[in-house]
Amino acid sequence: SNLSAGLPMSLQWEKLVRLSDCELAKFDVAAMNLACACGLPDSELIDFGHCLRTLDAWAEQTRRFTERVMPFFESGKSDYPDSEPRFRIQAMITYLQRDLGLRFRLDKRSSDAVLEPADSFLHGIIQGKGGTCGSLPVLYAAIGRRLGYPVTLATTRCHLYARWDALPWGECFNIEASGDGVSFLPDDHYCTGQYEMSAETVEACGYLQSLSPREELASFLAQRGECWMQETVYREAVTSFAWANEIDPRRQQHSFLTFQAMEQWDKQLRAMLPSHFPVLDMGLPAPYFHRLPREVERELIRMRIMEGLLLDPDNDRRWWTPSRQNPHQRPQGLPEQWRVDYRWNQPRSEVAETN
Repeated sequence: SNLSAGLPMSLQWEKLVRLSDCELAKFDVAAMNLACACGLPDSELIDFGHCLRTLDAWAEQTRRFTERVMPFFESGKSDYPDSEPRFRIQAMITYLQRDLGLRFRLDKRSSDAVLEPADSFLHGIIQGKGGTCGSLPVLYAAIGRRLGYPVTLATTRCHLYARWDALPWGECFNIEASGDGVSFLPDDHYCTGQYEMSAETVEACGYLQSLSPREELASFLAQRGECWMQETVYREAVTSFAWANEIDPRRQQHSFLTFQAMEQWDKQLRAMLPSHFPVLDMGLPAPYFHRLPREVERELIRMRIMEGLLLDPDNDRRWWTPSRQNPHQRPQGLPEQWRVDYRWNQPRSEVAETN
């Protein structure tokens, strides 16, 4: 992936996925989110350092605002006189929305609106035109944690939201602030109405639960995969979904999305095939994705090899273009079979050896 300006090497998402929950807990959730945006279209415009410095500044401004309004809570004149955590979150959201002008992008409210990477990741709020339910809850979590609040993320069907989770000794409540203002909605809200689903789906997909650091990273990778799906870059989409499944296998949607992306990728590659293409004799490396069945990883490798061979400009000049121009004649020099010894993480030009 191409790295954005100022992104530390330690915050490449490829490195983050290999860390434990305890190790990931040391990283800023905003930095993890931005790391997963790197490499996506227009990500070269992300100013990583500026984004993090801006969040630091907003958190400090929010802290000062909260200190100024705390007398309202202490006098019992607030909306939540019996819950200091709710008052603090209300103050935080009020300052961010009213004073800093953070809002959901109105042009992205429609269910058929086209979402760009900036709509799914934090830089779209800080450097762009606003946020969505895919990015605003992450910002609230990032600001809240800078203030020392136990703010986590949670998911339901097609929606991300924040939570105050101080269990087992403190309060736990949902924070819905993707629209105007803030609401503290019960769990039932997120599995009924527009989010209607069965209890079995809630359990299988891990909805309505606070995410651990690894689960947060997996959700960002899934968003990354969705962005690549929209761009029809299925190789990258499969990689993102497969890693989301690798680090958060309990949520069944990650494996489903991986298989779905692989199906689309296979259709794309088959449409590119010339009339003559060698039989692939693949030598498989040691397992790379331990949460995927071995036969699925074999299919993934087959498609990576095929794409590399089909997109190679020398191969196209020598064989694929002549084969398409004259489908009844096998291009000269094109072997009947290719022996390919695949190795993960090699440049595309070094992936295949032909016999």
